[in-house]
Amino acid sequence: VTGRVVTAGGMGVEGVTIGLNPVSGGGFGDTMYFDMGGKGKYSATTDVGGNFTIEGIPEGRYKFKLSGSGYRQVSGPTEVDVKTGLVTNASTDFQVAVTSSMGAAFVDAEGKPVRGWATIKFSDDSGKLIKQLQGSISKEGTFEQNDPPAGSFDVEIRVWGYKPYKVRATLLEGQRYDFGTVTLEAEEGVSEGVYFPGSDD
Repeated sequence: VTGRVVTAGGMGVEGVTIGLNPVSGGGFGDTMYFDMGGKGKYSATTDVGGNFTIEGIPEGRYKFKLSGSGYRQVSGPTEVDVKTGLVTNASTDFQVAVTSSMGAAFVDAEGKPVRGWATIKFSDDSGKLIKQLQGSISKEGTFEQNDPPAGSFDVEIRVWGYKPYKVRATLLEGQRYDFGTVTLEAEEGVSEGVYFPGSDD
């Protein structure tokens, strides 16, 4: 599957990840997948001209998923039919716009990357929750999310199996905020296993 990611002015955007997830899978077999904010079952990253090619996709119908730090999708196709042995072009270009973003790198007490699911809560001076962002942490321990709120906030970072991390931060509209490397302390009494995030987490 090929296509292009552009700005409103038609310029190619580099570094945006385009993922494909099957529209329908079945049971606990080879076709099962969990989309927890990652790149998608099959994915590729745009080059300097905004072009991408995703290869090795089995025949079927797939949903597009775009992710890119500092960009949000404005328009573009949502699904594509893949045929064995054929190159399929996305029906239209994907258009993105610049937005605010935030990033962090999570490590444990030994300095090893932390994987899992992160919840970031932004609260004002009165303790009122202003916004909450959630997403998966990469195998390298990095976490990226778009559209954090602008302003000064008390920020609470929670990762399953670790104690909450709290920090004060000031984020600016239209810019990226980097929390840097965050060392997380393991929480005692938390058993290992698969964690599925819920709306209240």
